[in-house]
Amino acid sequence: MKKVDRFWYQVNFQEHISIQVTPSINLGDLYTANLDGTTLEKPPNGRYAFLAIRPITKKHFFLIEFSFAGAQEGAEYILEINGDTAGNSGPFKVRVKRNDSMLLKTFVFEMVQEPV
Repeated sequence: MKKVDRFWYQVNFQEHISIQVTPSINLGDLYTANLDGTTLEKPPNGRYAFLAIRPITKKHFFLIEFSFAGAQEGAEYILEINGDTAGNSGPFKVRVKRNDSMLLKTFVFEMVQEPV
């Protein structure tokens, strides 16, 4: 896996992708996720995982929407995004803060022969 920008990553075919969601103190698990148009069940440990299986140049889309209902100032979620192939340059961290203007985040995983 190689990071192109905050929300775009290049991955290899059959690379295992993991996205660990960790809430700040007492925030809970107020988020929902979707992979390629399919709603995902919330994992009890906050770790989403999938196998990159799209054809080369195609993309996987992982959407996740957060809520901060009743959260105190400074509340945030930390996402750790990682792959498992040789040359992986992760993990990568993304923070989603209570005062972010957009709480729906879309992550793009583009299939490449090898990350460039």
